[in-house]
Amino acid sequence: MIWYLDIKGEKIMGAYSEKLNESMIQMDLEDTFDRTRNIYKDGEIVPIDDNQRRTIYNEEVYFEEENALQAMMTASARASFLNELDDTEAAKLSLCYDSWTTGKAYKVGDRVLCDGKLWKCRQAHTSQENWKPSINTASLWEVINVENAGTLEDPIPYDQTMTVYNGKYYLEEGIIYKCIRDSGQPLYATCASLVGNYFEVVE
Repeated sequence: MIWYLDIKGEKIMGAYSEKLNESMIQMDLEDTFDRTRNIYKDGEIVPIDDNQRRTIYNEEVYFEEENALQAMMTASARASFLNELDDTEAAKLSLCYDSWTTGKAYKVGDRVLCDGKLWKCRQAHTSQENWKPSINTASLWEVINVENAGTLEDPIPYDQTMTVYNGKYYLEEGIIYKCIRDSGQPLYATCASLVGNYFEVVE
């Protein structure tokens, strides 16, 4: 790509795709040319290391690092805000949470988006490909459902990856069940098989 360089001493003050004045030097360089990582010396472009860059392009590097810092602070504040939300509020912003990924260390309480659902980590672990949030990893992940009130009129669709709560109503295969005691953890079984222990059928 043809670049037009504005040179002052060895410092490249600017690099443009159009010639803005007659003093500019024309050079054929890479499309990704970064002027702040090079100097102009003896008619050639010479790469410089990070220490030279900080010295020669001090102001440019400062603004670059300041922008990076602001971005990091914004990301940190955003992450802290999302972490502090309760499940009800978090579910309203589910698409703002990071998608589940492999090779990441998750701690208890972390929330991730997976297969269109918001999940909460139940046990600290480093994720693996076969530990994706699902019924098969209920010891690690619990699905968050706050769209349904859990009343008789608005029962919660039952999922074997969820913890159930005393007094809430759950719907499974067209049958409504009332929870009679907190489970404290996912039950890994159907409502029908837990009648008398955790549920009662609503007539």
